[in-house]
Amino acid sequence: MRRLAPLLTVSVALLFGALAVPGTGLRSSVVAALIDRPAVSGFSPAVALPSPGVPLRVAISAMVSPERTFGFYGDFFQALAGRLHRPLQLRQRRTYEEVNSLVIRGEVDLAWICTGAWPTLDSGKTGRLLAVPVVAGQTTYHALILAGSFHPGARSLPLLSGARFAFTDPISLTGYLYPRRRIKEAGDNPEAFFGSTFFTYGHDRSIEAVRRGLAAGASVDSLVFDYLKRRFPEEVEGIRVLEKSPPFPIPPLVVPAGTSEARLVEIRTALFALAHDEGGRKLLDALLVDGFALPDEREYAGLR
Repeated sequence: MRRLAPLLTVSVALLFGALAVPGTGLRSSVVAALIDRPAVSGFSPAVALPSPGVPLRVAISAMVSPERTFGFYGDFFQALAGRLHRPLQLRQRRTYEEVNSLVIRGEVDLAWICTGAWPTLDSGKTGRLLAVPVVAGQTTYHALILAGSFHPGARSLPLLSGARFAFTDPISLTGYLYPRRRIKEAGDNPEAFFGSTFFTYGHDRSIEAVRRGLAAGASVDSLVFDYLKRRFPEEVEGIRVLEKSPPFPIPPLVVPAGTSEARLVEIRTALFALAHDEGGRKLLDALLVDGFALPDEREYAGLR
């Protein structure tokens, strides 16, 4: 037993060391396991505590990496669950399609999805728009095409031809669909334009890939980029914005199609009310969100 003690100590140290490093497979796996369970920590005391009962099941598309999703959004959705007097079950899946599947099967009560994921729910009549965030007074956002300090010669998208490029997700509007559309509109073949491509499954990870020189460029969600620039400026240091897309409808919050009108109104009312109390206001400020608004269904219908 005495001989095993030093080995056990080293093993525990290595385990905690791996968990402390953002982006490691082990940390992501542990976080992914945890965020499918009711969240109970970090709750704002300014919002009514939830009662034991049926959980509010919330899914969030991987606009940022899984470990960051829990940190960024956990307290906010805990507050929403508190207003509804329900415990929270926060879920995340690796891809946008997997989050869509949770909505389609009615396995969540609410999901915050990427704009590019909405046409699938819309065309199949499997989801309903609940609300949209208002950020800096706007309900729109942009795709930003980026390059980093490891590739100083890249000053425009055409100069990234033949380079290694980071995409976010196969149905991400800003992280995949827009740059491919942009290349096609310029008369090039998006399948052959870049030397190589890969998916990061998180806009923050795409930004990190550019910053570290793992990719010459990337196309990302302006909301994520602006958030990191304000809260974690070191994470966008040396990164240049080559192009900014036209405005797109902002990533919406949706509910499954089978949600009753009464339940939809209940969730929407609680969501909107968070902007009008001190505790909720602080949580929204932390996300750089002004509040929530009713969606303009015509704008989202135009994405099809």
